[in-house]
Amino acid sequence: MPKPFYITTPIYYINDVPHIGHAYTSIAVDMIARFHKIAGREVFFLTGTDEHGNKVAEVAAASGMSEIDYCDKIVVSFQNVLKKLDIENDYFIRTTSERHKKAVWKILDAMRLAKTDDGQDVVYSADYEGLYCTGCEKFITEKELVDGLCPDHKVKPEALKEKNYFFRLSAFLPKIKALIESNELLILPEERKREVLGLINQDIPDFSLSRERVKWGVPLSFDKEQVAYVWVDALSNYISAIGYGDDEATFNKWWTDGEVVHLMAKDILKFHTLFWPAMLLAAGVKLPKTMFIHGFFTVDGEKMSKTLGNTIDPNAIVEQFGIDGARYLLLTQFPFGIDGDVQAKRFVTKYNSDLANDLGNLVSRVAKMMIVNFDGKIPKPSSSTKEITEIMERTEPLPNTIYAHIKHFRLSKAIDEAIDLIRFTNKYFNDKAPWKLVKEGKLEEAGGILYACAEVIRIVSIVLFPIMPNKMREIRNVF
Repeated sequence: MPKPFYITTPIYYINDVPHIGHAYTSIAVDMIARFHKIAGREVFFLTGTDEHGNKVAEVAAASGMSEIDYCDKIVVSFQNVLKKLDIENDYFIRTTSERHKKAVWKILDAMRLAKTDDGQDVVYSADYEGLYCTGCEKFITEKELVDGLCPDHKVKPEALKEKNYFFRLSAFLPKIKALIESNELLILPEERKREVLGLINQDIPDFSLSRERVKWGVPLSFDKEQVAYVWVDALSNYISAIGYGDDEATFNKWWTDGEVVHLMAKDILKFHTLFWPAMLLAAGVKLPKTMFIHGFFTVDGEKMSKTLGNTIDPNAIVEQFGIDGARYLLLTQFPFGIDGDVQAKRFVTKYNSDLANDLGNLVSRVAKMMIVNFDGKIPKPSSSTKEITEIMERTEPLPNTIYAHIKHFRLSKAIDEAIDLIRFTNKYFNDKAPWKLVKEGKLEEAGGILYACAEVIRIVSIVLFPIMPNKMREIRNVF
């Protein structure tokens, strides 16, 4: 019996409306989750929103709203995009919920009571003096700056001095390094694993668990003058959503006894691969099995930016290409996992080539011939096996091949395998010319060819269901 499968997106920061970056990760996780369900596994798919921190407070104030009213308003846009993209998440976590807050208190208390191997307190109080980028919601060092500016937000970070509670990260880095090197904590792709190991070798300092000057957040249970650092708060969502602190049986099912996979973009790599494992080790909680960290994408060769006006609204893609078209196009622009470029001008060409001309054409021609020549029924296989041997040799292994790709996060490769088979079958249909056989009275031979094509369509409708669920239901209804 396979382990329960628990997969997460990062929770999305709520200081602005959703864009295709949010859609991209959500569709990828949805596709993986659906494949595992088809394979017979119990699956729990988590997504949600990160609603605390200075950025949210600033945007809310600029909008003339309270923080929670702002969050309640904006969160709807994230939930609506998930619905519009037919994302089948099992739970939507909000970090402003009471349930989440109680789980944050529990893990903070567990870390505060923990000791390092040499007997030091894991959590300690000290003054912080340094630089903080509100855009990143993180402390930043001088060596990370480019011309004195945050490299991501192009602004000068704020100089801070305040009392914080710190987490003794340095005590956990050797253990985390060993777990990553042995693949007990599996970081994929391999280049991201190398990047994380390189970070560990840079002597990363201890990190703050709390902020004194930030007011919009989860107050510490042991010091109400401080709120939990937004990343400590946000990372805890992965366990708060499945019962940490209030439902031990559910938590054990999905986290303790399950296979846990986090999927995210590479800009939050450090927090997930170093901070989060250290927090879990200190709290005595099992680590996730896998972290898959996909790359960044540009839009028409430029970094996506509101200033440049090149952000792409996922709702607009759905309006033009439909739900399934949008899902397909976003995951087939470039190989999943690497950096790539989204070119909106290629959407129409890709849609017409793969979905209208290849898949749509095959379904239409095969179905029409069955309606006209076989009373709308799928004909029997030909008694001459030569008519179907060649195509079935390619078709039968497809589900296992594609599932293997999915398990190793080769999402683009999985889709390509299915589309390649469709193209091969279109060529097979043209080469065999069953319409000519019908004219010659060779109905059994023509029926065998149509049967083979229908079997390809049946299998393709299963393996492409996780990426295009609505279109695949339509195709199955046709047959």
